[in-house]
Amino acid sequence: ALLGVVGSVWPSAWWGLAALLSVYAVAAMANAWPLAGGSWRGAAGIAWAFACMHFGYGSGFAHALFDIMLLRRTPGAAATRLTR
Repeated sequence: ALLGVVGSVWPSAWWGLAALLSVYAVAAMANAWPLAGGSWRGAAGIAWAFACMHFGYGSGFAHALFDIMLLRRTPGAAATRLTR
């Protein structure tokens, strides 16, 4: 996400973002291929699910960092109860 924001000011950062996403896609497909039993469609579905989970966990972590570090908020009772 940071490379996408920086790319609006420094266009060369788009190449870095493209390279990073390409490596991520190749690694995800390489790991999903054996799980899918050699099916391209199955491997793509597993890789997509992995990317969605990765994005979800990452955005939740970033949101918590923003709340705790920048806004100086403490975790709410629901979040504490959920993780204990």
